[in-house]
Amino acid sequence: MKVEEEGKVYDDINITPMLDVAYVLLLIFIIMTTATVQGITVNLPKASSTPSLSKPKTKAISITPDGSVYLDTYPVSLQELETRLAQYKAATPDLPVVVKA
Repeated sequence: MKVEEEGKVYDDINITPMLDVAYVLLLIFIIMTTATVQGITVNLPKASSTPSLSKPKTKAISITPDGSVYLDTYPVSLQELETRLAQYKAATPDLPVVVKA
């Protein structure tokens, strides 16, 4: 029988502990995945199938440095601005108007 030397270099890698850790992690992952599936059912609100086509509720009046007047990006004269605002006000009495100058 041959006696091994004590100073011999250990050249084999034992992967058994690493595989044990991998199996334990896999087991924990499987258990946690199935545990998160369980729970109570929540009735979520349903989205309406019709898209919202409502127009903006505010009117914007823009005045450029050269004196041009715009109502919601459309150029208007002062008389036309007055008549359009009167029409909008008649349709919606609490219509907010934003002035940008």
